[in-house]
Amino acid sequence: MRCSGKLAMATAFGALLLTAQPAAARPPEPGAAARVRARILDGCVMGSAGTPRASHPVPRCRCYANGVVKAMTPADLQRYLRTGTISDALHDKAERLYAGC
Repeated sequence: MRCSGKLAMATAFGALLLTAQPAAARPPEPGAAARVRARILDGCVMGSAGTPRASHPVPRCRCYANGVVKAMTPADLQRYLRTGTISDALHDKAERLYAGC
């Protein structure tokens, strides 16, 4: 009986620690990288009017999206899902990635 009480207390404490973490410290939810990759690819290929941009071919945009997602930290993934933007630190790297694709 005493052990189960300690186990319940440890479980509750662990749950409290997990919920007390800032969002940036938590790992992204499953599938976050795939969703971010798809949104970056769509944004690269499609213009603001929803029509494909001739200057952004799909293979180059796919290369770019894959590279940006690989360069992202879990906090970057969460930020992109929340705001649709990348950090300033990642922005310069993203431009170099696109130029290299």
